[in-house]
Amino acid sequence: MAAPNKSVLILPSLPDPPVPSAFSSAYGPTLTSLLPKLLPSSTKHTARLDICLVLDSSYHPSLPRTELFSPLERLLRESYSLVCLVAAQQGIDLDLPGGLDVRVFFLHPPSDSANAVPTPLSGPLVDLSTLAGSLIPATPVYVPGSETGLSLATAFSAAFEQVHETKPDVTVVGHGPSTAAPPTSPQPAHPARTITVGITDQDLLVNKKHASVLEPWAQRVERTAAFVESILCFAPAADVVARIRRIDELHNPGVNGRITRYSYTPLPPTTRAALARQSADESGVVINYTLITDPFGPTITDQHITAIVVSAETRAGGAAVNDKRLDKGWQPLEVYEIRQRLVELAKEGKL
Repeated sequence: MAAPNKSVLILPSLPDPPVPSAFSSAYGPTLTSLLPKLLPSSTKHTARLDICLVLDSSYHPSLPRTELFSPLERLLRESYSLVCLVAAQQGIDLDLPGGLDVRVFFLHPPSDSANAVPTPLSGPLVDLSTLAGSLIPATPVYVPGSETGLSLATAFSAAFEQVHETKPDVTVVGHGPSTAAPPTSPQPAHPARTITVGITDQDLLVNKKHASVLEPWAQRVERTAAFVESILCFAPAADVVARIRRIDELHNPGVNGRITRYSYTPLPPTTRAALARQSADESGVVINYTLITDPFGPTITDQHITAIVVSAETRAGGAAVNDKRLDKGWQPLEVYEIRQRLVELAKEGKL
């Protein structure tokens, strides 16, 4: 996860479910104060900001994923929406040279365990030890200037010193929710994960608005993979990421046969504690970036896919996919819908 010109902001949890007004009042001052300070000195470069959201104590990793998706999607949606809103108000570009590249992921409530071992492939839900192990001592880390923020700073510093045997660069900024520090939470066990990311062929997008500026498929795969890796893989350095990552180009016969496969395999544990932790929490991850050449993609050619993420715009497509799967005698997919919060803000005249 290490990246040049990167900063990290750790934000305390809010009561679940948080409403947009709570997000704005709790995190708005911190973002308003911090974002302008992180702008790159050159308009030719982009500065990276990783925002780490601490989960509320009501989060239970043992819950079925159908119950977990909604609260985590809401947290992610409101976080990115607030970042976009603050950036727009201050004239800060996002994902453009001279601006900021913001990534959001989740942090388990801090644990008091002295035997915590970093698990690099546990993103986008990580613990303090993994976050600390993914950073270098020079990485600026920011926390809100609230009681809970200061508690997080203490917990993070302890985890960082345990991994690196040196103090981190932690700065208190702005304000934050002044709730009590969240209690500890058990670490989840991660089953083996396979993720399919469908990326549409250019030929199916010729009638889309701005189709003329569409990047080639391979370049879109590379950029998407870089983003996904930044919130998935919390390895301490780029050379470690290269050791656990393998990229294969597959050209199978039939539709949806072109796949760029990123496989991530945990490094062998070096201590007994790490061995126990890895067996409980970490497994390999395979991400198939698949060329979509028809309206359904791999959802009707790969029976092992179990869920699909849609938006309001593609909701009907998700239903059509399940109709096709039922016709084939397959199990329907679990459907998760993401609200297009930025579109709503634009319609409200807030962007």
